[in-house]
Amino acid sequence: MRQFADDLRRLPAQMHDAAASVNKKSADEFERTVRRNMPRSDEGPHIADTIEHTLGDAKYAEHIVSIGNDQLPYVLISTEK
Repeated sequence: MRQFADDLRRLPAQMHDAAASVNKKSADEFERTVRRNMPRSDEGPHIADTIEHTLGDAKYAEHIVSIGNDQLPYVLISTEK
């Protein structure tokens, strides 16, 4: 990932901005899709209410869509075998 960040920093600012714009558009579309398809009931709280779109590390032109929180975990991944 470090090499990617170094390569991205060496690109002209216009190309970096274009990458950030595409990443934002992709994250926006993903967020809308998840919100639209996440099941809800008459009772809450709902996992859909935990969806957040935030800016990540600018050097990677990151946009992050997170789902879940401590009270409403979305996916629990364990690397233990």
